[in-house]
Amino acid sequence: MSPSVLASPKQAFKVTIALSMAWILTMGGALSKPESHAAPAESAAQAQLPNVLFIVTDDQRAKGTMTMMPKTLGWFKKKGTRYPEAFATTPLCCPARGSIFTGRFAHNHGLFRSNPDPSVFEQDSTMQAYLKGRGYQTAIVGKYLNAWDVAVDPPYFDRWSNFSRGFYNGSKGYTDLTFNIEGNVRSISRYSTHFIRDQSVGYLDWFEKRDSQPWFLYVSPFAPHAPAQPAHAYRNERVPEWSLNPAVLEEDRTDKPPFIQATRVPLDRLAKERRLQLRTLMSVDDMVDKILRKTKNNGELRDTLAVFMTDNGVLWGEHGRRTKSLPYTHSLRIPLFIRRPGQSQPAVDKRVVTNLDLAPSVLDAVGVSPDPAYPVDGRSLFDPSWTRDRLLSEFWRLDNYDVPTWASLRTPTYQYVEYYNKQESAITFREYYDLTADPWQLENLLHEGEPPGVDLEALSRQLAQDRACSGETCP
Repeated sequence: MSPSVLASPKQAFKVTIALSMAWILTMGGALSKPESHAAPAESAAQAQLPNVLFIVTDDQRAKGTMTMMPKTLGWFKKKGTRYPEAFATTPLCCPARGSIFTGRFAHNHGLFRSNPDPSVFEQDSTMQAYLKGRGYQTAIVGKYLNAWDVAVDPPYFDRWSNFSRGFYNGSKGYTDLTFNIEGNVRSISRYSTHFIRDQSVGYLDWFEKRDSQPWFLYVSPFAPHAPAQPAHAYRNERVPEWSLNPAVLEEDRTDKPPFIQATRVPLDRLAKERRLQLRTLMSVDDMVDKILRKTKNNGELRDTLAVFMTDNGVLWGEHGRRTKSLPYTHSLRIPLFIRRPGQSQPAVDKRVVTNLDLAPSVLDAVGVSPDPAYPVDGRSLFDPSWTRDRLLSEFWRLDNYDVPTWASLRTPTYQYVEYYNKQESAITFREYYDLTADPWQLENLLHEGEPPGVDLEALSRQLAQDRACSGETCP
């Protein structure tokens, strides 16, 4: 459908919405979560709401990966906002995605110990629940929650093609994945990023046939999660040389926790894994390009709030590790880009932001107030009045991980970390880094006692308070 053809109330509004986004972000009529999330009757108000598109990759570190995605950068840099200080509050797939969906810390949404068991998740407090209650058409393509029973339909989605635990059953995540395609559970032999791309485009066409309703599409490929498997077209593609940073080259790790000291991944293995992961992102770049082109060709792009992000970062050899789930910078920092209706120039927002802030931003944009029973811990990115003075990040020990439970406070100038025993009744190790003098976190200043000017008692007290926070009491 040509953008110039105005055949519905929603299309007629497109001329106005590009000039009036500020009105959309401040409009009244905040809604509580309805008892039933059934879509209400069509109305003029629905026609004024932005579409919402999320593209969420899996284990993509912020540093050194976006260069493989020039098409994605083109879409989001020209008329979008980049968030260079974006972080995951729990650097693990399932808890991080729970925070994206709800705007709540893992200690509040319930997935903190349950990367393999999302059944405890409160579905009524998710973006998709609120948007469906607001009259949105909703669809999900790709990864939902780790180990979600793929035979169970994901709640509050009208259309879905999701996988959850195929890679636990022998698949590596890129081929022969088990999908639930609207109740039909079957194995898909195609390269998964390509299948997710085509299903997403199909859902966009389905939305277009119901053009009087706004839509929410959540797209989540497996890439670049390890073990990475590039598509055939990119399996031998050249990638940038690996520049080893000081944290990768760190020799003396005696100041680090014992489990960090106990392991070191060989650099040749990491170099190969890095190459494969970067090559998988080339297919993701193609996918993003095709999805946004389809959105534009359908005449919907200027009315769409689009987000590109990942669930958590990952280490490429920093401090001898190759994993996520750690309090170090590259495990926590994530790429985040947002396109807003009405934005005509590129922007950079240098505030410290988190995955908690996405859900409240969406609810702000569509004029919905969250149910007070489920207070959001994040803040709307579209409200310029606030800054975050500290970042809380948290992780709970899993049976198949060597990483103990930990919690961290991070500011622009320092990071304080506590590790706990299995019962979480005692602190077993602490770290403190001067991020101004030591951005690579090479020297734990608590290794040989408490350094001058550091009040450990106050830091520990603040961390304990933040670990129990909810809503407006959260940092």
